[in-house]
Amino acid sequence: MSAHGTALMRQLCEIAEAPCVPVAHEHPWASCTFEGARHFIALMFSGPHAIAAAERILTGLEDREFKLERAFVADIGPAGAFAWDGCAGVKIEALVIDSC
Repeated sequence: MSAHGTALMRQLCEIAEAPCVPVAHEHPWASCTFEGARHFIALMFSGPHAIAAAERILTGLEDREFKLERAFVADIGPAGAFAWDGCAGVKIEALVIDSC
């Protein structure tokens, strides 16, 4: 996991305001003018506040600002969510572009 992916995952966990189990991977991404990576992040929560934590992450996700060193989040959004037997989880996809 790159430094950008780790920083993004850490910031998402902070938004949740609850302990979470993160799972993530990324793939390099490039266009004619930009380079970066597409990040796939899953955050899982358990306990009485699991659903509230997942909702905090998803609420306004596309409009959030993330602080990444020498990069920016060009696109981010939910890719799925679940709640089951006291657990909840969200899947997020994000495109992070390296800046000069």
